Amino acid sequence: MRILYIEDDPDYARLVQTFLADSALKPEVDLARTMHDGIAKARTALKEETSRYDVVLLDLLLPDSEDPVETFEQIFGMLETTPIIVMTSMYDESLIKELIDRGARSYLIKPQTNHALLIRTLEFVLTNQQIRDLLTTIQVESSQSRKSLTDLIESCTKELITANAQLSMRDEMLSLTVELQRHLLSSTNIDNIAQTYMQIVERLGQVSGAGRAYFFEVSHPPDAEIILHLKAEWSGPNVVPMAEDSIYTEMPYRHFAPFWTEAILNAGDFLHEKVSTWDEPLRQLHKSRGTESILLLPVLVKDSLVGIVGLDRIVSGNELNSTTIELLGGVTSALALWIEQRQADEKTREINLLLRNRNEDLDAYAHTVAHDLKNPLSILVGTVNLLTESNITLTREEEDQLMQQIGMYAERATNIVDELLLLANSSRNEVCTKPVNMADIVNSALLNVRHLISERNATIIQPDSWPMAVGYAPWLEVVWVNYLSNAIKYGGTPPRIEIGASRLEDDTVEFWVSDNGRGLSADQQQQLFLPFKTVGNIPAGGHGLGLSIVKRVLDKLHGTVAVSSEGVQGKGSRFSFTLPALTNITTDQTI
Repeated sequence: MRILYIEDDPDYARLVQTFLADSALKPEVDLARTMHDGIAKARTALKEETSRYDVVLLDLLLPDSEDPVETFEQIFGMLETTPIIVMTSMYDESLIKELIDRGARSYLIKPQTNHALLIRTLEFVLTNQQIRDLLTTIQVESSQSRKSLTDLIESCTKELITANAQLSMRDEMLSLTVELQRHLLSSTNIDNIAQTYMQIVERLGQVSGAGRAYFFEVSHPPDAEIILHLKAEWSGPNVVPMAEDSIYTEMPYRHFAPFWTEAILNAGDFLHEKVSTWDEPLRQLHKSRGTESILLLPVLVKDSLVGIVGLDRIVSGNELNSTTIELLGGVTSALALWIEQRQADEKTREINLLLRNRNEDLDAYAHTVAHDLKNPLSILVGTVNLLTESNITLTREEEDQLMQQIGMYAERATNIVDELLLLANSSRNEVCTKPVNMADIVNSALLNVRHLISERNATIIQPDSWPMAVGYAPWLEVVWVNYLSNAIKYGGTPPRIEIGASRLEDDTVEFWVSDNGRGLSADQQQQLFLPFKTVGNIPAGGHGLGLSIVKRVLDKLHGTVAVSSEGVQGKGSRFSFTLPALTNITTDQTI
């Protein structure tokens, strides 16, 4: 077989010649670099019967012929009976149609041409020529066979078009797979997850020709059914998205998503089913929206189902076939690796946050030992030295006062140590929350600050009853001790403290302590719950570690802390915290 190949690009010519040499056709290729050279070779071939060409591969843009139509006409005029395949760098539908109408047998788009497409096109053209030759012979003998031969040509043409479409789709899917793999595996930003999912389903829907593409994230709650969450969805023209369709609103995802999950797990791989085979109401649900078939592919991380990629074929959409399934495997694998990396990054964030909290705890320990604990211990040491010095004579009353002072500062040092232990345990140990008797907790806290109450001649006003809340009694006692001691120390002269509680509309209970002191400015209020922050010129070393412990404890108990004050002398401040209220469905919970 002989081919006249007219091409001015030497690199592309070598590529095509390599394709031809590697094929089973093994043609003899006669290469011409210009139109003039091509015409000369064609003229020589016409003179020698044994040297005629079987096919012409014609580049439409040559250096000595700028008009593609003129280029074709010159070659076609000389080799009218030889099939010509035109080659162009870009797809121009009107130009290709005109050349086909003028006698071109087929066309190739250079950037899309690969080995398989080139050989298949040549085989088609050669077969087409053989059929044409046979048709010419048969037409002489019988005109009745013309229709069958025409049908054969049309069938071959359709097969070629179908094959070209499949090759084109395969190339696009492979390109998409590489694109997504590169994007997902190079992405280090886990904060824009929704956008990444949307990009994936949009490209999948466009390339596959499906009417709808979507991604469900799968979660596995302990001792509960698998839950699917719709994370992204793309819909083609005139296709209503599931999230906006009233049919799906009336039948939420939880009604049919478990069916998908079970089917995928049973299949062990993918699920590809026609909607018409399903039972009601699923069949009618999807058929009413034009869905013909559904393709579902699992996203697995360490053999655990973490997501589902879905494609819906609508009546007018492309068929979801084995090629689609095969190529989508690369996409789901890349997506699984990205999700695994995202989970690892999230775990790293959690560990870093835990380490940061632990470092803050270590700073708290060091600061408390160096400052808060130092003061009462220094006073204790000084008082004991005063009692043991032999050259000082004390009256019985003075000795009793010193002993009371020793007891008071020893208790204060003990409270600080207890706070340190609580701060450590709140971040490390698990506790079980349950309904608490707040009256008992408050009375125990008042007992802890009795020396301070007596020393400042404080008045404590408390309610007759307390609403029931859920918490952990030992921690809550420390909260009350901190709030009460601060109210007494920074209250009026003498301190008048009022405590109480009220149930809020959001099923929480607010507990509060108000005093009659000088109050706090807005800037001071913002600093109160940070470790070791003093506020303005408040005496006695500021609120110290205590309020930061209060916030840490309430965070752990799913509560909140707050302070309000007008900053006016005598109106004081109001410190509060909230806890979950006791409800009919409240159960003990480990935190």
